[in-house]
Amino acid sequence: MRLLGLGLPDSELRQFYRRLADAEKGHGELFIRLARRCDGFAERLEQMLRLEARLVRELPLRPAIH
Repeated sequence: MRLLGLGLPDSELRQFYRRLADAEKGHGELFIRLARRCDGFAERLEQMLRLEARLVRELPLRPAIH
């Protein structure tokens, strides 16, 4: 989101995307902290990282958010 915001000509919209990116980063960090409490966390994280890396390699690069 931060990268998307940087390309916008409207400064208010750029700032909105920056704040949104900061909030999303905080959510991600919270989810990881909570997940670390679960049995099997390290193994599952490794599995997810491998799958995500494969997706990044195989999917076409295009500007999009989900």
